[in-house]
Amino acid sequence: MPTKVADMTIEVSADVIREELESADNPDIAEWSKRLSSVSDEDLRCELSKLQIDINDDKFTQAISAYVLTDVLCNLDNKILRSFIKEGSLKQIIPDEELNSIRFRGAMVIRAYIAFVYMRSKQLERCLDSIKENSPIRPFRDFFRQGSKKNSSDTIGQHIRNSLSHGDFKLSDDLKSVQFNDRTRQYKIDSKLFYEGLCHQLERFYFRFYEVRNKRIL
Repeated sequence: MPTKVADMTIEVSADVIREELESADNPDIAEWSKRLSSVSDEDLRCELSKLQIDINDDKFTQAISAYVLTDVLCNLDNKILRSFIKEGSLKQIIPDEELNSIRFRGAMVIRAYIAFVYMRSKQLERCLDSIKENSPIRPFRDFFRQGSKKNSSDTIGQHIRNSLSHGDFKLSDDLKSVQFNDRTRQYKIDSKLFYEGLCHQLERFYFRFYEVRNKRIL
């Protein structure tokens, strides 16, 4: 699914942006999505091919299957979706708006869990520390380190991962935002930007690494 993040005009350097984001309590998902999407698939494949990492291929296969499922779920016709509801006449009285909510909530949980929890490789993230400052994939290194400068485990990605793992997150009733809670940290994020932007970019990062390992294009 392509990233649907509006173009933004940036008049400050990437270093300034990163420092501002690192000091903020709420991550700027639009800006991070834009930075990550600026890295081409070709650059990802080239730079990731230089890293010696061992990740189980079964993990990739299952993640890709779940990723495809979210696309299928998002594009299901409501008539087809109703056919899966087993509570007899209940399937006839659920309005389309509620079915749309069911569809989006289900896809959000699956995609967020894949991107932040299931696909996460601590070894791969740590190897990004070795890349040069002028590397074209530096935005991904910066994101995985974004948060606390003193403790690499106290990052925004880690807090979102903890929130998902503990089930302590909630989509708003209007589906416009999602709140992640992890101990003293709370992030309220635009749900569309999170789903179509950030989750998609992290999945792209892992899937390009799978391509490099297996010498095949997904």
